[in-house]
Amino acid sequence: MNKLLTYKDIAAILGCSPKHVYNLRIDGGMPPTTPLPGSDKAVRWKESDIDLWITLDCDMLRYMDAVE
Repeated sequence: MNKLLTYKDIAAILGCSPKHVYNLRIDGGMPPTTPLPGSDKAVRWKESDIDLWITLDCDMLRYMDAVE
């Protein structure tokens, strides 16, 4: 099963603040999120998507090419 990561989880992996992760998401610099059932705002990321994104130097263009 693919673990779902929070803002805090990703911030810890990247060594930055959760606010920075939030800003990356808002600016379109993060892989797509997975909405949580029963919530309009809460989102998570699939661990495999974040792993791939990091492997590709956090580059969204390279990430989108890789998942197509």
